[in-house]
Amino acid sequence: MKNTLKTVLCLMMALLLVFGMAACTKSEEPAEQPAEEQTESFSADDMVGTWADNVAGRATIEISPAEDGRYAIHINWGNTAFETYQWTMTAVATDNNVLYYDDCVKTIVTLPEGEGAEEKVEEVYTGGHGQFVLLSTNEIQWTDDIENAAEDLLFISVK
Repeated sequence: MKNTLKTVLCLMMALLLVFGMAACTKSEEPAEQPAEEQTESFSADDMVGTWADNVAGRATIEISPAEDGRYAIHINWGNTAFETYQWTMTAVATDNNVLYYDDCVKTIVTLPEGEGAEEKVEEVYTGGHGQFVLLSTNEIQWTDDIENAAEDLLFISVK
């Protein structure tokens, strides 16, 4: 019985070696080329609507048609319960899925904390520039060239 067990084990080891060597020496067949990816075509009009950030939902982007083929954009970003950052700009479509702006005004709006107190609006800068890129029918990315305000954020359609 001992000899039979040794023989069986030796045969199994030999088969494993043969199969292992066969796998190593097998010639690689060229991989099939993937079918050309279909890229969807978008237009700037697909960006019209409301978008919210995908992390906390504190930032919203409103995009609407404006005069001369431009787009009016307003961003509202709740910083605290009493303070909101706002960006206002108009953009032009520079590509099928890109809106570029160079006239951004950023303000900080502070809400009153006591009775009779008035809302305070502080202008932070003017002439800001950047772009919005439509990644899919549900995702937009904002690149703010001044402060990188939306770095690593996506905005999801809430249309």
